[in-house]
Amino acid sequence: MASQRFRISRIEGGMELERTDGGATRIRGGAPRIFERMLLRKHPQDAVFLTQQISADSGISHAMAFLKAWEAAGKISLPSNAETLREILHLLSVLHAHLRQFYLKTLPDYLPPGSLAKYGGTHPILLKMKAGLSKAPASHWTNNLFNVPLTPGETEQLWEHVAWAQQVMGVLGRMIALIGGKFPVVMSLVPGGMSCSLGPSHLLMLWDYLESVYGFLDGVPFQDGELLVARWPELTTLGRASDSFLSVGSGEDATAVESALFPSGILIAEKLDPFTPEITESIHRAFYRIPHRPSPDGLVPLPFADKAGAYSWIKAPRFQGRTLETGSLARFLISDMSGGKIWPPRLLRSLRSILGRGIQRWGGVAGRMMTRMAEVRMLAGRVKTLIGQLDPDLPLFQPGQNADSVSGEGRGYAEGPAGAIQHRLILEKGRIAHLSIIASSAWNGTPSDERNQTGPIEMALEKGDFDLNRVSDQLSMSRVVHSFAFSMSDAVH
Repeated sequence: MASQRFRISRIEGGMELERTDGGATRIRGGAPRIFERMLLRKHPQDAVFLTQQISADSGISHAMAFLKAWEAAGKISLPSNAETLREILHLLSVLHAHLRQFYLKTLPDYLPPGSLAKYGGTHPILLKMKAGLSKAPASHWTNNLFNVPLTPGETEQLWEHVAWAQQVMGVLGRMIALIGGKFPVVMSLVPGGMSCSLGPSHLLMLWDYLESVYGFLDGVPFQDGELLVARWPELTTLGRASDSFLSVGSGEDATAVESALFPSGILIAEKLDPFTPEITESIHRAFYRIPHRPSPDGLVPLPFADKAGAYSWIKAPRFQGRTLETGSLARFLISDMSGGKIWPPRLLRSLRSILGRGIQRWGGVAGRMMTRMAEVRMLAGRVKTLIGQLDPDLPLFQPGQNADSVSGEGRGYAEGPAGAIQHRLILEKGRIAHLSIIASSAWNGTPSDERNQTGPIEMALEKGDFDLNRVSDQLSMSRVVHSFAFSMSDAVH
């Protein structure tokens, strides 16, 4: 029976922390929609669209992973021009998610909304928001105030960057819609390539859009993250979890270290090993059961809300029995230890000057925040390079591959905003016979298993020994959870 409960705000799908009488910190959230069962016997193109409903931030990443699984099952190839355009689409969605996560979900843990009441600048949107605060009773927003070690000038600058970031997100959304047909659910992803047009006018529009926001992406988020770490030095140690990390890679050449955007790998206790698809899922503490007899649905676990000993709707993914952290920090550490050449040396030097050297100094809130902000700068440059590689005279689709009648099995991987995503797919005569989805937030928010191993978020919270009823501890817990870019919708899907 629970003795303490605390709800974390600004979490997609809702999230509540529970401290049991035994002292364990547990993640609780709503029931899943069970996409794996919903999509059985559906045409796989339906799944390309529907899996984008799993999460607002990682939906396009899920579609990418599913599409790769479909193409692997049918041995479907695509033109290099389409590969480039797909990568642009995906990276734009990651950039959008990173900005949304930092400025709209994370920053309120450091910059209380009520601080806008003292804004003295001239930004019209912020002045309108300030006026709204002045009209509301002070009790509506003063309860959320807390001590902030920022100067008035730094506070005003961060608020102006919040407004600027929302404008940039709007431009990124228009870029995605230009390629994908619309946003947040894109419609141009098809087996064998892309179904959109790509003429000279489209390239010019992409260039113009990117140039209009590149100055922001190339410096402002990183500088804002650096400011928070400087003013809250405890973020370096707050929220440390384990020393085990996962990246499933990005792109067809994910194992080619020097050319991969995000090299794949398993990093355990500073020892890097190649990633192999030896992933299992435990439902020991999850509200599911395995069917007692064969059924048309195969062995897809069934919901079991009254299961004794269970406390979570999140399944527990494991690699060789281990829990692993995934996300921007994992991607950076694995890329760095792999000897990858994608990260600009200047950016690496900046990260090390802020966080220090050694994995032990990187594993907390500060490490996750700064590697995410560093990705914004790095990915913006990557998108600029990729747009220059597009050729409007080359095809975006490889026809004649019978994608509608595929029978076979395939796996697809993607590095979404919050980390590793895997889709395992079995097709029979062009219909989905089995689908297994392992999402990034399931890795980070996993419940305990048969060996009482907790997941990265629960582990980080337990190490903090927080009191769920103490306001200062609630703020620290919120900072820890948001550092993982956690989404309950993604975790339970």
